[in-house]
Amino acid sequence: MTQLPPSANQAANTGPSGAGEREDAGAANPSTRVTAAPAIHDQSAIQPDFVPVRAMEEILAERHRQIHTFGHTPAQDRALPLAHFARELSKRGLAITEYVQFHKPRLARRHAIALAAVAMALIDRIDAEFPGE
Repeated sequence: MTQLPPSANQAANTGPSGAGEREDAGAANPSTRVTAAPAIHDQSAIQPDFVPVRAMEEILAERHRQIHTFGHTPAQDRALPLAHFARELSKRGLAITEYVQFHKPRLARRHAIALAAVAMALIDRIDAEFPGE
């Protein structure tokens, strides 16, 4: 008796439709069929070719710069009104749209990173003011 490779064994256990239905699964009750989930063989089809870590590292570095260069510590951020953060985010967002409009992607990216860092500060500020929400 010859041994079939695992893929051949799986093919031998599929039903007439070939969709992973096992013939013996419905033997006791013909109305019940067990179907197997489709296997994913090509992981690269799901995974992107890059990992978007660079932007996150730059956002964290910008937040670090804001804290250590300009003194925007979480304690000082708590002293600022929430409207200050809204104005800062609005200002950065408008700058991004202007730089994109005038084809200056480096400046737009720089302001987008700063905007994300300010957004992180705002999130920390909200978490400090309203814990548990």
